[in-house]
Amino acid sequence: MKWSPLVATLFDDVPKSVIEGADDLSILSIDEKDGSTSTSLLVSDQLEPNQVVAALIQSPAQHLLQKNKDRFDEDLDSTIRLVKNPSDYFTKGALSLMPQPTAHLKIEYKSAAEKPSLKTQAMEFVAKLNSQNALESAEAILEELYMNSMIDAPKEAVKMGFPVNGNSCLMELAANDKRLVISCQDPYGSLDTKKFFNRMHEVYVKGAGQAINLTQAGGAGLGCVILFEHSSRLILGVEKGIRTRVSCVIPVGYSHRQRAQMKKSLHRVES
Repeated sequence: MKWSPLVATLFDDVPKSVIEGADDLSILSIDEKDGSTSTSLLVSDQLEPNQVVAALIQSPAQHLLQKNKDRFDEDLDSTIRLVKNPSDYFTKGALSLMPQPTAHLKIEYKSAAEKPSLKTQAMEFVAKLNSQNALESAEAILEELYMNSMIDAPKEAVKMGFPVNGNSCLMELAANDKRLVISCQDPYGSLDTKKFFNRMHEVYVKGAGQAINLTQAGGAGLGCVILFEHSSRLILGVEKGIRTRVSCVIPVGYSHRQRAQMKKSLHRVES
C-alpha cells in the first residue's frame, strides 16, 4: 500500500489484517492532487459534508472515507473491497458493506401499489433495532430511494435511450449492533453520478431554497442531500443501462449529539 505521510497517522490503530488488504492501493489526503486516480482512496477525519462532496467533484478518485474511531476498521475494510472488487457491490448488495449482519431483508417491488407494504416491512425491520435515530433516518431514506427508483430512474432511462422493461426494483436492509444499511437497486442504470454530486454541491452552496428547481432534469438536488445527511456513508453504484444501486449506512445505538459529530464518507462505483 502506498499512503501519504499526511494521512498515515489515521491508521495507527488499524489492525494489520485490514491494512494488508490494501497492499496495492494509493491512500491519499484530499490536498494531494498529483497521483490521484480512480483507484485511489482519499481519507480524512476533518471534512464537513459539503467539503466531502466538493472534494470528490474535483478528484478522479471515487472514494472518500472519513475516520470515525469506533467504526473505522469495518468502514476501511469494506471500502478497500469496494475499490478492489467493485462488481461485488452489485452482486452482493448490502452484504458487500456488511458481510455478517444479524438481520437481513429483501423486498422486490415494481408498482406504486406495493409501496405501503414495502414501507411497513422495512420500518418493522428497523424498529427491532430499538434506535429512534435510525428509525427517523430510515423513514426519510426509504422515501427518497423509493421515489428515485420508481420515478426518476425510469424517466432518465428513457432520455438516455436505455430499455425500460418493467423489471422489479429491490430494497434491501441489513443490520448489526452498530449500523444499518439500506440499499436500493433499480433495473435501469440511468444515474449520472457527476450530475448527482453537482446538484448536492449546489444545494450546499446556495441553500435548499435557491437550489431546488423541480423543473430541471436530474431531480431537485435536495433529495440527494437528504440521503447524505441521514447517512454516515453514501454509496452510488451504476452499471450504465443495466442497474443502479444506491446504499446508505446509518449508525445505530448513538445519541443525536454523537451522530451529529460523525464524519461522513462518499463513494461512487461505476462500470
